[in-house]
Amino acid sequence: MNLLRVPPRTWSSQRHWHTAGDEFVYVVSGEVALVTDEGAEILRAGDAAGFKAGEKNGHCMQTRSDSDAMVLEIGARPPSDAVHYSDIDMISPSDETPAIYTRRDGTPYINSKHRGP
Repeated sequence: MNLLRVPPRTWSSQRHWHTAGDEFVYVVSGEVALVTDEGAEILRAGDAAGFKAGEKNGHCMQTRSDSDAMVLEIGARPPSDAVHYSDIDMISPSDETPAIYTRRDGTPYINSKHRGP
């Protein structure tokens, strides 16, 4: 569980979906645009959304106003869960894979603090 502050004119993350972990978000305060394959939908304080594991419809939240939004994120990241980023060439593999982030073809991104895979 995370209480996420989304500052004005920022994104919660890149659009993504999980292979093995369901995700639930609840808007505590402010307003966000929930962006999915269908487009953007405005969520306000008291609104919620859920994302079933394995559904390839990536999602993220954006604040499009000049005010912060506070969002409660609830979910588990089981060891078998991988995260796929819908709009960019990146995957966060399951814990069974040593790389933190890879390209879709499995090539690891280089960690700038540690040279090498």
